[in-house]
Parts: sequence; structure tokens; C-alpha cells
Amino acid sequence: KGSESENADNSEQLSSSSTSTSAKSASEVSSKEALQAMILSLPRYHCENPASCKSPTLSTDTMRKRLYRIGLNLFNINPDKGIQFLISRGFIPDTPIGVAHFLLQRKGLSRQMIGEFLGNSKKQFNRDVLDCVVDEMDFSGMELDEALRKFQAHIRVQGEAQKVERLIEAFSQRYCMCNPDVVQQFHNPDTIFILAFAIILLNTDMYSPNIKPDRKMMLEDFIRNLRGVDDGADIPRELVVGIYERIQQKELKSNEDHVTYVTKVEKSIVGMKTVLSVPHRRLVCCSRLYEVTDVNKVQKQAAHQREVFLFNDLLVILKLCPKKKSSSTYTFCKSVGLLGMQFHLFENEYYPHGITLVTPVSGSEKKQVLHFCALGAEEMQKFVEDLKESIAEVTELEQIRIEWELEKQQGAKTLSLRTNGAQVELQSKQGSPTGKKDLGEKVSDSTVEVLINASPARLTILPISRDTIKSYC
Repeated sequence: KGSESENADNSEQLSSSSTSTSAKSASEVSSKEALQAMILSLPRYHCENPASCKSPTLSTDTMRKRLYRIGLNLFNINPDKGIQFLISRGFIPDTPIGVAHFLLQRKGLSRQMIGEFLGNSKKQFNRDVLDCVVDEMDFSGMELDEALRKFQAHIRVQGEAQKVERLIEAFSQRYCMCNPDVVQQFHNPDTIFILAFAIILLNTDMYSPNIKPDRKMMLEDFIRNLRGVDDGADIPRELVVGIYERIQQKELKSNEDHVTYVTKVEKSIVGMKTVLSVPHRRLVCCSRLYEVTDVNKVQKQAAHQREVFLFNDLLVILKLCPKKKSSSTYTFCKSVGLLGMQFHLFENEYYPHGITLVTPVSGSEKKQVLHFCALGAEEMQKFVEDLKESIAEVTELEQIRIEWELEKQQGAKTLSLRTNGAQVELQSKQGSPTGKKDLGEKVSDSTVEVLINASPARLTILPISRDTIKSYC
């Protein structure tokens, strides 16, 4: 199993079915070249050695590659289920260290969802994986903020307070192990945890577009808010100043992932209301096609030129913007989901490389029909191959989702959260209540946690109970 995970992705490039014409303007060429460079920098995610991947139902190269991509998609939707799926299909070992190597080395995983998985302290397996992940990192001789930068390059630290706290706690423990001399400078090893948490919040405060410049934390605010955190003693001023200045020079942020490229496309579009950049969405290819309004009539190609972006679950159709009129690259035309989509090729005297797409209309029995034409047979073939595989992938993913939903409904017990009265109701297989507990009865106030709460202009260190932590989620 471990050998397969090592071969889980290769350097095969994403295809681009884009066409070119001699009548392109300089701005179009520039935009297209930039787009091509971005797309060609993306890897295709699949198992490189399908012969070693034993499956009772899927054995061909294409189908195993698809199954691996489905596993990545599932992880980027629900990390726990995605890992279970990839383990059950033999793509990664069923061990904490095996999963840790997978999360650190494989491409196609959302760094946000890696953080979601590792920050889940409710499951022992997830906690063990997090321990293995930090054990793979060497922070020896590094300043605390630089070590945190290295840690956050792999894992996006955000979300619920408990998950962020768990991630920072594991990081801090590893940092202390790698730097015992640094720890001895403080009165309490927990000071490393408090300072690391403060750095995360400083970084958020400093680079959040939602915080006005006059409300951002200044150096003296940062120093003042950390007074007395080391068992009543102050952290050396030069240490705090160094941290502040380094964060000011360079933001703490995760390395690029597939969502990064989707975000770049999204920012280049004007007039699109659909949110593109979500963890499970992946850019597959971009094609230059020409929309056909009537397949039986000739039309000017230039008037209907379209940039068609194919994602793993969505087709987005755009027009190039005149560069002088807009800072954006594209104008939004329409988007259609791939689930339920069908297509066929057509050829006539006007359109030798025609493609017809038929998609269901949500909430209706009607179908939406779109016609396109490619400039050449090769461009058409590349686009059709990617489209066909993406439709198959999203269809199979939906089948798995339905199967899981049925299993959930047929499970022995269902946990349902009732908002009225804040009660948890446990239901048996037949649906009858077996017990009720008020949420307040499940929480103990005896354990005191440290949480650092950042207001727009002030960072405050608060000793709080678990009840208080819930209010930050």
C-alpha cells in the first residue's frame, strides 16, 4: 500500500485544448499565454502504477486514475471520509505514519482540509496522524515564527477555536523538543504555545482586508498584550520586536494548492456570482471554442469566441474582455454543472468540428442545449476527452455520495442536534429516542484552557472554560 502512495501523482501536465487564430489582438495573446502558463504548471492527479492497485471492480489504468481523483475530491469535501475511502481502495496505508506521509507529500489536497483533518481532536487516529506530521518536521535552531511559517506552509491554520488550538499545541510541543535551549529561557514551556497563538492572531490582524488600517495592531500593542504571559514575567522585548518585524515583512501563509489556481481564475472574471474557489474544485483544462447559435447557419467566429474553463464539477463559459475597458480578463457568460451532462459531436458544411452539450435544468424537466465549434480536430478531441472523463468522475462521485447517505440512514443510531432547548437526542435504528442530555451537562468547567482573542486593535489573553471556547466557534 505504501508503495502506491509514493506513486500517487506524477508530472503529467494538465491538457489545454486552447486554439489560436491569426486575428488575435496583442492583448488576447498576452492573456492566453499567461493562462496557458498557469494551466500547464498544474499536475494531473492519479495513481501512476495501476497494476499494483488491486480492486475487485476497477482494474484498468483510466478507471484507477479516476478512482484516485475521486478519493482526493472526497477528502476535499469531507477529510475523514476521504481518508477512509483512499485507505479502503489501497491508495494509502492504514497507519498514522502512512496517512501523515500522504498529507505531506501528495498533491491535489486542499491545505485547508488538511488542517480540518489534523485539527479534529475527537478522533484518536487523527490525533496520532497529527503527531506523526509534526514529527516529520525539524524546527531545530529556528525562530518560533519561522518554525510556524514552515508548519503553516503545509497546513492552513484556521477554523474552529478548538481545531486551531490543537494544531498550535502539537506544533508547540514539537518546537520545544527541537529547541530545548530556547524553552529554558522561559519560566513555563506553555509560553511557547501562548506566543505561537499570538503570532497566528497577529498575522491575521496584520493581513486581514476586513480590518481597517487604523485599527490594526501596532508593535507597542503587541508588546503590551504579551506582558506577564510567562508565568507573570515578560517575554524579552527584542524577541517580541523581532517576531513583529518578520511577520510585517512577510505574511504567514500556506503553500499553493489546486484552490490557488481556481482563485486566480475567479479573480480574473467580472460578473460571476457563483463562488468558484472551494476546496473540492479543481481546474482541469481551458479551451478556446466558438459558441454556435444556429447549427444550420454560418456565423462570424470572432463574435462568438468563448474561453471555456473545465473544472472537475463545472463548466464555466467566458468572454475575453477588451483590455482597455476592464482590468479583468474575462466577462462571465454562463456556467453549467457536469452532473447529468451529455454531449455529442456534429459536423456539417459550416461547422466541421461541432460539439453539442445537453445539461439538465435544476428544478425542471427541461434541458439546456449549447453548441460549440472548435477550430481543429485535435483541439476538439482534447476537450472532449477531458470533458468525458470529468463527467464520469462527477457521476461516480455522486453514486458514492448516495451510497453513503443510504448507509447513514440505515445506521444503528443517528445523532440529531435540536436547536430548540440545545438538546442532543439519540435515536435508535427504529427512530425512537433512547436518551436526552442538555448540552450544558456534557461540558465540565474544571478544565481551564488558554485562548487568545484578537479584537481589531488589541490582542487579549484570556483564561477561559470550555463553555467560553464554544462561543468562539
